[in-house]
Amino acid sequence: ALTINGILGGLVAITASCAFVDPWMAAFIGLVAAAVYNSAHHLLLRLGIDDPLDASAVHGACGIWGLMAAGMFCTDANVQYAGYPNVNNACKSGEQFGVQLIGVFVLLLWVSITSGLCFYLLRRTIGIRVAGSIETVGLDSVHEDMFKQVEGIEEDLDVDVDVRS
Repeated sequence: ALTINGILGGLVAITASCAFVDPWMAAFIGLVAAAVYNSAHHLLLRLGIDDPLDASAVHGACGIWGLMAAGMFCTDANVQYAGYPNVNNACKSGEQFGVQLIGVFVLLLWVSITSGLCFYLLRRTIGIRVAGSIETVGLDSVHEDMFKQVEGIEEDLDVDVDVRS
């Protein structure tokens, strides 16, 4: 899973700048993205943040790296070749990197506000957690009775909870 997610992280990172960087830069951006993914994965584990698919490490951390890399490694010639009409030296002067950093800041601000609002509303209305006993046994085993089907276990689980409520 780490290898596949590292590859996905590289693809996510190069998406923002694929038209503006040279091929060797694209390979470098992808390699750095794999390291960014690995670091973000271990940071999430250390912080105790539950992200079973590593979506925030792949799309969040590697996406932010890709946005910054677009400003760091773009060339003005590639920008013109991609068909953008304005002729300037934003890549060479570093102006594009500044624009990308502002974009990262705005993106993080937007995600933080909207996610915080959604989680607050969910917590106040229907809740975002299941009972502790269900967490211990596992939501799949309670909801789908998965262990009984797969292993042929006949005895009931120790939990008598209706997860639909």
